Amino acid sequence: MSIALIECTAGASGDMFLGAFLDLGLSQEIWREYLSGLAVNDFEVTVQSVIKQGITATKVNVITPNNHQHDHQHDHQHDHQHDH
Repeated sequence: MSIALIECTAGASGDMFLGAFLDLGLSQEIWREYLSGLAVNDFEVTVQSVIKQGITATKVNVITPNNHQHDHQHDHQHDHQHDH
């Protein structure tokens, strides 16, 4: 049995965890078999290798009819009201 110690001092999202587990050796074919057994329909999963700030990683995108895939970053700094 293998154990993973995960320390997320800055947080991590589900797609980050999935990409990390695939990088650690989780079989993409077995993982996709598990996905096909879920009681969830109408979704697509893409997996690709990316390089961000010199670090190679696996990027997982889960695309549903209610969302869309995009590669730009959101500027959340302007999402908050500031009192002056």
